[in-house]
Amino acid sequence: MSLPPHFRYIADTSVLMALFLEEGGHENVLPKLGSLAMSAVTYSELISKAQNKKIYSSEFMHDLGELRLHVLPFDAELAEIAGSLLPPEKKRGVSFADRACLATARKYRLPVLTADRLWKDLGLDIPLEFIR
Repeated sequence: MSLPPHFRYIADTSVLMALFLEEGGHENVLPKLGSLAMSAVTYSELISKAQNKKIYSSEFMHDLGELRLHVLPFDAELAEIAGSLLPPEKKRGVSFADRACLATARKYRLPVLTADRLWKDLGLDIPLEFIR
């Protein structure tokens, strides 16, 4: 399955939290709205983090819907990629949701848009674009 050409990035949770919380780098996300796709696992993590930050509400969900994100299913192929993406010594500090995001980027051959600088040291063949 390929994505329509206007989807040019796989979004990490950190990008959307920066946007909603108006954190540093959020202004770099604005021009990319409409070109972001994300894994269903990442979407679930976003909802969980919004609840933890006490910003989850019907208004949050409405605003999230307005972003026109394309939520991609997380299937057995992605589960296998995510599970085997990193050797055990590199998994430290990289959550399963992080690996799901990276696996989705690998599958769809798109760069990840992220605020997570830890990823630059993972040595993966997945392009990363940092918002800060």
